[in-house]
Amino acid sequence: MIEIFGSPTSSATTRRPWRTAFSVALKQHGVRFGQRVPSMIFYRHFRASVDGLVTEMELQAVKLVEVVARRTPLDLDAYHELPARTQAGGTGDSI
Repeated sequence: MIEIFGSPTSSATTRRPWRTAFSVALKQHGVRFGQRVPSMIFYRHFRASVDGLVTEMELQAVKLVEVVARRTPLDLDAYHELPARTQAGGTGDSI
């Protein structure tokens, strides 16, 4: 549309500049539309993938907090004594 208003020879009686400007505008709109539709499809796909990963990470974090919260200092003391018992008794697997 800039072409038609910017040209010094445009007159109201000739329709050719209007048709040309309108066809250029339609072509440009089609190209932009052709670029935006696939980008929106990929954006929504990847956004859904990221949302799923974030949800899974949150669930794993909740499970980790539950496991850590169940351990008491007594449990940790028993955990630290475990290698001493296996070395003395000889029943544990060596790494």
